Amino acid sequence: MATDTLQFGAALSGMPEQLAAAHETAGKIDPAALPDAADFDHIVTLGMGGSGIAGNVIQAVGTATLPVPLTVLKHYRTPAFVGPRTLAFALSYSGDTEETVEMARGALAAGARLVAISNGGELARLAAESGSLHIPCPDGIVMPRLALGALVAPLVVVLFRMGMMPEAHAGLLRAQQQLGRRRDQCKPAVEGARNPARELARKIDRTIPVVYGSGGLGGVAAMR
Repeated sequence: MATDTLQFGAALSGMPEQLAAAHETAGKIDPAALPDAADFDHIVTLGMGGSGIAGNVIQAVGTATLPVPLTVLKHYRTPAFVGPRTLAFALSYSGDTEETVEMARGALAAGARLVAISNGGELARLAAESGSLHIPCPDGIVMPRLALGALVAPLVVVLFRMGMMPEAHAGLLRAQQQLGRRRDQCKPAVEGARNPARELARKIDRTIPVVYGSGGLGGVAAMR
Protein backbone atom coordinates (compact mmCIF):
# COMPACT_ATOMS: atom_id res chain seq x y z
CA MET A 1 0.00 0.00 0.00
CA ALA A 2 1.39 3.42 -0.94
CA THR A 3 1.88 5.80 1.99
CA ASP A 4 2.69 9.51 1.72
CA THR A 5 4.21 9.98 5.17
CA LEU A 6 5.55 13.46 4.37
CA GLN A 7 2.24 14.67 2.89
CA PHE A 8 4.09 15.39 -0.35
CA GLY A 9 0.88 15.25 -2.37
CA ALA A 10 -0.87 17.77 -0.14
CA ALA A 11 2.12 20.12 -0.32
CA LEU A 12 2.15 19.93 -4.11
CA SER A 13 -1.58 20.63 -4.19
CA GLY A 14 -0.92 23.84 -2.28
CA MET A 15 1.71 25.08 -4.75
CA PRO A 16 -0.60 27.57 -6.55
CA GLU A 17 -1.40 29.27 -3.22
CA GLN A 18 2.25 29.14 -2.12
CA LEU A 19 3.37 30.85 -5.33
CA ALA A 20 0.61 33.47 -5.07
CA ALA A 21 1.42 34.26 -1.42
CA ALA A 22 5.14 34.60 -2.15
CA HIS A 23 4.34 36.80 -5.15
CA GLU A 24 2.23 39.10 -2.96
CA THR A 25 4.85 39.25 -0.18
CA ALA A 26 7.66 40.10 -2.58
CA GLY A 27 5.53 42.84 -4.11
CA LYS A 28 5.58 44.65 -0.74
CA ILE A 29 9.36 45.03 -0.60
CA ASP A 30 10.35 48.66 -0.02
CA PRO A 31 11.43 50.06 -3.42
CA ALA A 32 14.38 51.76 -1.71
CA ALA A 33 15.76 48.30 -0.79
CA LEU A 34 15.80 47.08 -4.39
CA PRO A 35 19.07 47.08 -6.38
CA ASP A 36 19.50 49.40 -9.37
CA ALA A 37 19.71 47.43 -12.62
CA ALA A 38 22.29 49.85 -14.04
CA ASP A 39 24.79 48.72 -11.40
CA PHE A 40 25.17 45.17 -12.74
CA ASP A 41 26.83 43.39 -15.62
CA HIS A 42 25.68 39.91 -14.64
CA ILE A 43 23.55 37.93 -12.20
CA VAL A 44 24.40 34.77 -10.27
CA THR A 45 22.16 32.48 -8.25
CA LEU A 46 23.76 30.61 -5.35
CA GLY A 47 21.92 27.49 -4.21
CA MET A 48 22.09 23.74 -3.78
CA GLY A 49 19.62 20.87 -4.12
CA GLY A 50 15.94 21.70 -4.03
CA SER A 51 16.54 25.37 -3.22
CA GLY A 52 18.93 25.73 -6.13
CA ILE A 53 16.22 24.69 -8.61
CA ALA A 54 14.86 28.25 -8.39
CA GLY A 55 17.98 29.53 -10.14
CA ASN A 56 17.53 27.02 -12.95
CA VAL A 57 13.92 28.13 -13.40
CA ILE A 58 14.94 31.77 -13.81
CA GLN A 59 17.75 30.82 -16.17
CA ALA A 60 15.29 28.86 -18.31
CA VAL A 61 12.44 31.38 -18.46
CA GLY A 62 14.46 34.60 -18.40
CA THR A 63 16.95 33.86 -21.17
CA ALA A 64 15.04 35.79 -23.84
CA THR A 65 14.58 39.01 -21.87
CA LEU A 66 17.29 39.37 -19.21
CA PRO A 67 19.63 42.17 -20.36
CA VAL A 68 22.68 40.59 -18.68
CA PRO A 69 23.92 36.98 -18.37
CA LEU A 70 22.66 34.82 -15.52
CA THR A 71 24.84 32.02 -14.13
CA VAL A 72 23.56 29.28 -11.82
CA LEU A 73 26.22 28.34 -9.25
CA LYS A 74 26.17 25.19 -7.13
CA HIS A 75 29.59 25.20 -5.48
CA TYR A 76 31.48 26.06 -2.29
CA ARG A 77 33.78 28.68 -3.77
CA THR A 78 32.58 31.86 -5.40
CA PRO A 79 34.06 32.20 -8.92
CA ALA A 80 36.59 34.95 -9.61
CA PHE A 81 34.28 36.71 -12.09
CA VAL A 82 31.92 37.66 -9.23
CA GLY A 83 32.62 41.24 -8.20
CA PRO A 84 31.16 44.69 -7.51
CA ARG A 85 29.01 44.61 -10.66
CA THR A 86 27.43 41.24 -9.78
CA LEU A 87 23.93 40.80 -8.41
CA ALA A 88 23.97 37.61 -6.33
CA PHE A 89 20.82 35.80 -5.18
CA ALA A 90 21.50 33.33 -2.35
CA LEU A 91 18.76 30.69 -2.17
CA SER A 92 18.36 28.28 0.75
CA TYR A 93 15.03 27.41 2.33
CA SER A 94 16.63 26.63 5.70
CA GLY A 95 19.13 29.45 5.37
CA ASP A 96 21.84 27.14 6.67
CA THR A 97 22.99 25.24 3.56
CA GLU A 98 26.76 25.21 4.03
CA GLU A 99 27.73 25.63 0.37
CA THR A 100 25.24 28.44 -0.20
CA VAL A 101 26.33 30.34 2.90
CA GLU A 102 29.99 30.05 1.87
CA MET A 103 29.23 31.31 -1.64
CA ALA A 104 27.23 34.19 -0.18
CA ARG A 105 30.15 35.14 2.06
CA GLY A 106 32.47 34.97 -0.93
CA ALA A 107 30.15 37.14 -3.02
CA LEU A 108 30.01 39.78 -0.29
CA ALA A 109 33.79 39.70 0.11
CA ALA A 110 34.11 40.26 -3.65
CA GLY A 111 31.88 43.34 -3.43
CA ALA A 112 28.76 41.82 -5.03
CA ARG A 113 25.25 43.00 -4.12
CA LEU A 114 23.54 40.19 -2.20
CA VAL A 115 19.85 39.32 -2.06
CA ALA A 116 19.14 36.42 0.31
CA ILE A 117 15.96 34.32 0.16
CA SER A 118 15.46 31.92 3.09
CA ASN A 119 13.34 30.94 6.07
CA GLY A 120 15.97 32.47 8.35
CA GLY A 121 19.17 30.77 9.44
CA GLU A 122 22.71 31.93 8.73
CA LEU A 123 21.73 33.55 5.43
CA ALA A 124 19.29 35.87 7.20
CA ARG A 125 21.96 36.77 9.76
CA LEU A 126 24.54 37.37 7.04
CA ALA A 127 22.13 39.62 5.15
CA ALA A 128 21.34 41.61 8.28
CA GLU A 129 25.01 42.08 9.15
CA SER A 130 25.92 43.22 5.63
CA GLY A 131 22.88 45.44 5.09
CA SER A 132 21.67 43.18 2.27
CA LEU A 133 18.07 42.54 1.29
CA HIS A 134 16.61 39.40 2.90
CA ILE A 135 13.27 38.04 1.70
CA PRO A 136 11.72 35.52 4.13
CA CYS A 137 10.10 32.21 3.16
CA PRO A 138 7.11 30.83 5.10
CA ASP A 139 7.47 28.28 7.89
CA GLY A 140 6.35 24.67 7.80
CA ILE A 141 7.55 23.45 4.39
CA VAL A 142 8.91 19.94 4.88
CA MET A 143 11.66 20.02 2.24
CA PRO A 144 13.26 22.65 -0.02
CA ARG A 145 11.92 21.29 -3.30
CA LEU A 146 8.40 21.77 -1.93
CA ALA A 147 9.28 25.43 -1.32
CA LEU A 148 9.84 26.10 -5.03
CA GLY A 149 7.08 28.71 -5.26
CA ALA A 150 8.31 30.50 -2.14
CA LEU A 151 11.84 30.67 -3.57
CA VAL A 152 11.08 31.42 -7.23
CA ALA A 153 8.51 34.20 -6.76
CA PRO A 154 10.76 36.61 -4.77
CA LEU A 155 13.58 36.16 -7.28
CA VAL A 156 11.25 36.84 -10.20
CA VAL A 157 9.56 39.81 -8.52
CA VAL A 158 12.86 41.51 -7.64
CA LEU A 159 14.08 41.19 -11.24
CA PHE A 160 10.70 42.43 -12.51
CA ARG A 161 10.70 45.45 -10.23
CA MET A 162 14.28 46.23 -11.27
CA GLY A 163 13.09 46.31 -14.88
CA MET A 164 15.17 43.30 -15.89
CA MET A 165 12.27 40.91 -16.56
CA PRO A 166 9.37 43.07 -17.79
CA GLU A 167 7.18 40.05 -18.58
CA ALA A 168 7.69 38.38 -15.19
CA HIS A 169 4.63 39.68 -13.31
CA ALA A 170 2.24 38.44 -16.00
CA GLY A 171 4.20 35.19 -16.18
CA LEU A 172 3.78 34.55 -12.47
CA LEU A 173 0.04 35.16 -12.71
CA ARG A 174 -0.20 32.69 -15.61
CA ALA A 175 1.85 30.15 -13.66
CA GLN A 176 -0.48 30.42 -10.67
CA GLN A 177 -3.52 29.87 -12.88
CA GLN A 178 -1.92 26.97 -14.74
CA LEU A 179 -0.85 25.27 -11.51
CA GLY A 180 -4.39 25.66 -10.18
CA ARG A 181 -5.88 24.09 -13.32
CA ARG A 182 -3.42 21.18 -13.22
CA ARG A 183 -4.10 20.64 -9.52
CA ASP A 184 -7.84 20.58 -10.11
CA GLN A 185 -7.43 18.08 -12.97
CA CYS A 186 -5.61 15.75 -10.58
CA LYS A 187 -8.22 16.11 -7.82
CA PRO A 188 -11.47 15.21 -9.61
CA ALA A 189 -14.68 16.03 -7.76
CA VAL A 190 -16.20 12.65 -8.65
CA GLU A 191 -14.63 9.56 -7.09
CA GLY A 192 -13.11 7.33 -9.76
CA ALA A 193 -12.90 10.09 -12.37
CA ARG A 194 -9.85 10.31 -14.60
CA ASN A 195 -6.65 11.46 -12.85
CA PRO A 196 -3.93 12.20 -15.46
CA ALA A 197 -1.13 12.36 -12.86
CA ARG A 198 -1.84 8.87 -11.53
CA GLU A 199 -2.26 7.51 -15.04
CA LEU A 200 1.16 8.89 -16.01
CA ALA A 201 2.74 7.51 -12.83
CA ARG A 202 1.36 4.04 -13.59
CA LYS A 203 2.73 4.21 -17.14
CA ILE A 204 6.18 5.22 -15.92
CA ASP A 205 6.12 2.61 -13.13
CA ARG A 206 9.72 1.40 -12.65
CA THR A 207 11.02 2.61 -16.00
CA ILE A 208 13.29 5.62 -16.59
CA PRO A 209 11.48 8.38 -18.55
CA VAL A 210 13.33 10.46 -21.14
CA VAL A 211 12.13 14.07 -21.45
CA TYR A 212 12.66 16.10 -24.64
CA GLY A 213 12.30 19.88 -24.80
CA SER A 214 13.56 22.98 -26.56
CA GLY A 215 14.06 26.64 -25.71
CA GLY A 216 12.92 27.59 -22.22
CA LEU A 217 11.11 24.28 -21.79
CA GLY A 218 14.30 22.46 -22.69
CA GLY A 219 16.06 24.25 -19.84
CA VAL A 220 13.31 23.21 -17.44
CA ALA A 221 13.46 19.64 -18.73
CA ALA A 222 17.21 19.52 -18.06
CA MET A 223 16.86 20.68 -14.45
CA ARG A 224 15.52 17.54 -12.84
